Amino acid sequence: MSFPGRWWTLASLLAVAAIALSVRSLGPERVFTSEGLRLRGNDAYYHMLRVRRTLEQGTVPVEDPGLSYPDGARILWPTAFDGSVAAAARIAGWSEEPQVLEQVGAWTPVVVGVLSVLVLGVVGFQVLGAGGGLLAALVLALLPGHILFTRLGRLDQHGTE
Repeated sequence: MSFPGRWWTLASLLAVAAIALSVRSLGPERVFTSEGLRLRGNDAYYHMLRVRRTLEQGTVPVEDPGLSYPDGARILWPTAFDGSVAAAARIAGWSEEPQVLEQVGAWTPVVVGVLSVLVLGVVGFQVLGAGGGLLAALVLALLPGHILFTRLGRLDQHGTE
């Protein structure tokens, strides 16, 4: 008895997504430490600050009075990424306590990475056929540059680009 083609393709793509998830989730003890959250990358902390301010103010800040003393400056990053993380934190039950925000912020890059692998697989199936789409998704799942920007604790908009 043979496995139906569509189900086999779906199962294969989900297996690739599981691989993507596992390699992006490595090292949680380096991110969630006994001293608190340790994000990866220089921009991650500013994104977390902007997300927290978004949750507190109800809108994504576009200017920061703490930048470029004494007048402040316009924030260069577009608002969609930080607004999306803030929305996810609110859905997850954000309150004044930082734990929910920290969990959402740390896991967002992993979710972005796995979703991008799935999207590439689906588009690849349409353009390249099942084998080509699966191979494209697997390459992206294991691509070091993509893993770098979509791993646990690397909160940065570059994973969405």
